[in-house]
Amino acid sequence: MEKIEWSESFSVGNAKLDEQHKTIIKMINKLVTHDERSNDSETVHVILNEMMRYCMDHLTYEEQLMDRYDYADKINHKYLHVKYIEKFSDLSMQAMRAGDDVSPELTSFLSDWWVNHILVEDMKYKGSL
Repeated sequence: MEKIEWSESFSVGNAKLDEQHKTIIKMINKLVTHDERSNDSETVHVILNEMMRYCMDHLTYEEQLMDRYDYADKINHKYLHVKYIEKFSDLSMQAMRAGDDVSPELTSFLSDWWVNHILVEDMKYKGSL
């Protein structure tokens, strides 16, 4: 699987959100790289737990901004976050049970979801948060 390369096309016009998105992309790339190296299960657990915590913090911050600025599509956007957390949790648990293998399904889901979410959904609030 290809690593995600950050470009200015990912910028949502908010420096803190952009930095958070860059960090999430780095975490995904770490999983992609891990998958290629196939290290130990402890590394997988650490990466997934770190990513879950960081993503939860990011999504919470983003939702707080949506509430503060009364973003019109915040209900739908928050729903997408809930569905993401559910799927990521499920795939993460599967990966942890499997041991040291990071499934292509997990890395594909994370890459596809975040790229699409940033470039489509988050761009809808660009300039308003």
